[in-house]
Amino acid sequence: MSEETIEPTAPYIEQPKTNITNELLKALCGFHTECPEIPKNNKSFHGPYANIDDINIIINPLLAKNGLFITHEPHDGNYLTTKIFHTSGGFLECTYPMFIKKTNDSQAWGSAITYAKRYATVAMLNLVVGDPDDDGNRQNNYANKPTQKKSINRTPVKKQPVQAMPEPKMSREKWDKMPQNWTDKERSAFHAKLSSEIKYEDLKDALFARGFKKPSSMAKAKRDKLIDLVNKNGLNVIARLEPNAAK
Repeated sequence: MSEETIEPTAPYIEQPKTNITNELLKALCGFHTECPEIPKNNKSFHGPYANIDDINIIINPLLAKNGLFITHEPHDGNYLTTKIFHTSGGFLECTYPMFIKKTNDSQAWGSAITYAKRYATVAMLNLVVGDPDDDGNRQNNYANKPTQKKSINRTPVKKQPVQAMPEPKMSREKWDKMPQNWTDKERSAFHAKLSSEIKYEDLKDALFARGFKKPSSMAKAKRDKLIDLVNKNGLNVIARLEPNAAK
């Protein structure tokens, strides 16, 4: 149960409430006039992004200047309600679902809330989130910086001939029967070190297709080098290696 993803339950909250006033609309217009593009200065496995702290540092002074402020309230049922208030009493509201992988992990809950806050803030305020800010001046110069069109190199790319994969030098049956060159201890150590994302049979298939020996028939030094390569780069790295099964 603790390893399953806990999805939001059936909506427990009433339909989002709003109280739109003229003052609220004018304040939002003023906010958008002054709000710059939010740079993506953080990196993750999926690419660069702007975290909630970077967003708040930019938008909070502008919200306050226009009589606005934003709140986030997590609820039972794995939902986050975000509200934008104006000093006139007007407000906007939306509810964002949260997905938690572990119910007994406080860090997982915190990450889900932070993720929901970031997306709800960007969506409700219609923020523009752009490329990483490399020089540190993009925010200050945004309003006065002229838009520059990126030049596109239209030089035709010369296609390289596709090299055919080499044919296996022996049958799979004969390949599978090659003499083993490892002890039980070395075999256990190899399987323990192999990434859980890589199946041993898939590794053997890739090695056979490229003309390599199977792991159990390799010299220990080559076997150790192989496992480091595939753990780091995945099975596709085998296609870029020179076959040496005959050696």
